[in-house]
Amino acid sequence: MNILLFEWLVGGGLRAEGIVPPVDFFQSVSRLSDPTAVGTDEPDIEMFLRQGSAMVLAVAEDMVQAGHHVVLPIDASFHVGASSAGLPGLEIADTVSLIPIGSELNSPDALRKHLVKLAADVDAVLVIAPETDGCLATAVQWFESTNKRPSICAPSLISPGLDFVRLASDKQAIKDWLRQRQFGELAEDWSVDAFSELVDLNEATWPVVAKPIDGAGSESVQLIATEIEWRTWLERPESSQSHRRLFIERFVHGIPVSVSVIAAGSKPAHFLPPTGQIFDAEPLGHYVRAQWPLAPELTNAAATFAQQVVSHLPSTHGYFGIDMIISHTDSGNAPVATLIEINPRITMSYVRLRELVDENLAVQMLRNID
Repeated sequence: MNILLFEWLVGGGLRAEGIVPPVDFFQSVSRLSDPTAVGTDEPDIEMFLRQGSAMVLAVAEDMVQAGHHVVLPIDASFHVGASSAGLPGLEIADTVSLIPIGSELNSPDALRKHLVKLAADVDAVLVIAPETDGCLATAVQWFESTNKRPSICAPSLISPGLDFVRLASDKQAIKDWLRQRQFGELAEDWSVDAFSELVDLNEATWPVVAKPIDGAGSESVQLIATEIEWRTWLERPESSQSHRRLFIERFVHGIPVSVSVIAAGSKPAHFLPPTGQIFDAEPLGHYVRAQWPLAPELTNAAATFAQQVVSHLPSTHGYFGIDMIISHTDSGNAPVATLIEINPRITMSYVRLRELVDENLAVQMLRNID
């Protein structure tokens, strides 16, 4: 089977937005030898590129090991600085076709046309992209537009379809969806204006977390513990960006845990082992790595909670992640889980999970292909 594997950052999305990646990023193989190592002075763009490349490598290797051929668009800047196979560690040129994305593809429409043309010659497409500013939804829409069948039934797309991506990418929309279906294990949340009214009335409860409503990972996430911090945060230029809505959520004390799910439409979903989330700073920071194993009571609570969440979600297919906080109660009862967000894409947990499970995760994702 021929599979087009498109990752937004590595595969030309940055260039299409007018951002030329650092040409020397891939010249050091050591950058990928520990893809979850975080430097305190590492620019955000390099962090996202490193994570994107780590996911691409992991998925591509799994697909090749499963006997498939991978078509991999890659920004020409990376191709120049990388190994002969295009990416360090991907020395399998006969089973991976690298497609350099050069300066001529310097707009979203030019990249779209190029990718749609590539998709016409493959059996399946997998999209990895940040939710930020609609990048993920845009890329998924490019590929779904070539298929007249409804997104949920399109077997050629093995990552989540557009309807699910749009819903889960909006942190307010997905919570509203779940509340409407009587799912109650959610942290209290507000718009910026609504929370400002609570502050003015001296009715706010601290701390809270502020984040972009369509943010990915730890991007622009801010812990705010007092009214003074809130008013200072409001005065920051990035807090008043007109093109991005912001989301305020009550801070939940506990252990951050993620459960990855591989859905297959009407078929039973495949749940992967719960893992803890290790960050470079507490309580909020950049993601570093997945922690495993967890204590049995945490594993049981996370697995049960993930199944409950999925039972309330619309049907979809492909890999997605469920982020939650698990808290211990004062009464000594079983731990309680609170949903933080749904990531409608492959996440960094994939890099660790593929080492933990006795199966090829690419095979599970390809269950959608008849």
